[in-house]
Amino acid sequence: MKAALCKVVIGSTGEVFWLPRNAHLADALELGVAGLIFGCRAGACGICVIEVMEGLDNLSPRGGNEAGLLEALGFHQRSMRLACQCRLHGDIVIDHPKPAAD
Repeated sequence: MKAALCKVVIGSTGEVFWLPRNAHLADALELGVAGLIFGCRAGACGICVIEVMEGLDNLSPRGGNEAGLLEALGFHQRSMRLACQCRLHGDIVIDHPKPAAD
């Protein structure tokens, strides 16, 4: 049986790609997706912060370490995630976070 694929759309670039269900979003590196940037891939650097515009419930839940780093970086909204920590369970639309207003 073929694994189900999940559609990922990056709103700001219009890029669309597909990954198998339960794949890490960081697996997009192998596809050469230009709209995603990763650093450590371990949830420690914060370079891969994304905002989930649609399909938040189609991602694995936030872990305690991820939540702590996002809070420390000033990203308090539930829709903010570290892309490297996300497993796909369905289709999503993501984007880069908007700069904080001064």
